[in-house]
Amino acid sequence: MGSKEITRLRREIWQEFSDSQVELLNSLRDQISSRRWKIMLEVDAVQEYLAALETTVQDPDITKVLAEVSKRLKEVHRELSRIPEEVIPPF
Repeated sequence: MGSKEITRLRREIWQEFSDSQVELLNSLRDQISSRRWKIMLEVDAVQEYLAALETTVQDPDITKVLAEVSKRLKEVHRELSRIPEEVIPPF
């Protein structure tokens, strides 16, 4: 096998490897995005539940705790919305 043939084979192998890596990263990005949306929907459901509780609870201490939990869930929701772009850029 000549030097040119070896170089060509290396280039082809590298290209196949690169294409596979891009495909894998795209797949991972899609999975992360899908899971992120599922979690965000769960967070939304919990936030709705907390909002309903806040209107019915009489105890100010419990109301304060519910408000803190709600605030934290909003932060979690905001952070989740950025995961795919920050973790794996689109290809």
